[in-house]
Amino acid sequence: MTKFLQSKLFSFNILMVMKTKSIICALAAMVVALGCNKTQDSGYEGTNYIYLSSKAQSIYEGKSTPLVVDVTMTTSLKSDLALDFEIEGREGVLKLEGTPLTIKAGEKSAKFSVVSNQAELLTEAETFKVKLAPDCVLPEGVAFKGAFSFTVANKETSPLSEKEQKAVIDAYETATGINLSKYLGLVSVVVKLTSVDEETEQPIEKVIEGSTDIILSKESNTTHPVLKMTSNAMGIQDVLYNALRASTVALEDWTDEYYYKKHIDLMELTGWNAEVNPPFTVSLDNIRLNNEKIIEFIGKGLDQIEEEITIVPFEYDFAPYTKELAAIENGTFDKGEDGDATISPAYWLNCYDITTNEDMESDLWLMPSGVISDEKMEFTFCYSNYIDSDFNQVTVTYSPIN
Repeated sequence: MTKFLQSKLFSFNILMVMKTKSIICALAAMVVALGCNKTQDSGYEGTNYIYLSSKAQSIYEGKSTPLVVDVTMTTSLKSDLALDFEIEGREGVLKLEGTPLTIKAGEKSAKFSVVSNQAELLTEAETFKVKLAPDCVLPEGVAFKGAFSFTVANKETSPLSEKEQKAVIDAYETATGINLSKYLGLVSVVVKLTSVDEETEQPIEKVIEGSTDIILSKESNTTHPVLKMTSNAMGIQDVLYNALRASTVALEDWTDEYYYKKHIDLMELTGWNAEVNPPFTVSLDNIRLNNEKIIEFIGKGLDQIEEEITIVPFEYDFAPYTKELAAIENGTFDKGEDGDATISPAYWLNCYDITTNEDMESDLWLMPSGVISDEKMEFTFCYSNYIDSDFNQVTVTYSPIN
């Protein structure tokens, strides 16, 4: 039996219970919706909630690119609704643009932006929240569902001295003609993510734009530069965080008291649940460049049954998981008989060997590769999360800083 099948069978019973219960709940919700969820014009009587959400979960303090927040309501109103919001977190780091705002009569949505002041006040990533301003009075029957939390990442500096960095950059330019400094700092990235739709089993594509903080690693020398992506590695930090949530605390059955008491204990222990977004940082070190303009970036990791595999060896900085590890070490918590009472990013994410297609037999599989030129730095690779049945194909393109 292949490792892939062993791992899938390892959690088969749990996942079947989760999916069965989820289907029952979804059908029940549909019945309720058909009977009760009428529009305002047809007599909707439930609470009209205001929700905040965003496609992104993080921004950089040193970048002007905004985080766009979507404001949506359960149903529209017959008159305009004026709303104002405020930021909760360290003062001076962020500002709001596009507020106060008005949701027009007959409409259900609006947008505003969170923008960095680029004041360089942070020394580490911090969580911020956007919430309704306290002086904003809502009409009867309308309620604010809750604050939207997100991460603001700080820019890191290379452990090498300026003299050492210059020597590495100059040597690489002499050998290849490429000015490596154009790929150091907050570098713009475009990601094409291809996955498989669970219902249609057809490939679906998604394009993500963002930035990655890239520095020279301490392992660099004048023969071989080594890069480190200190946050938003490969441009998929938010993708991985959302996948981790979807595999754990955002699952409806994750909090089932009968089947998964340990999951509830884990959330109480770590303080992480579906309503909380603590800082989640994905980094990648040991990205090795050679004089042939080829980049090596894959490494070793462990799968769910703790066998060695070859992956993109992302490192995750996630405080709730640090709390879990501390509790395991002092003997106050264990991961359960099946070992799935965990919020370990490495357990749920990027956890199948990406250098072979033998187990997956996926149409999306490709061998990982990385190249650099004056025009772009590009990586292609695959990953598969624990509950996925296929690879996700990733093409990552960094543009040089002008």
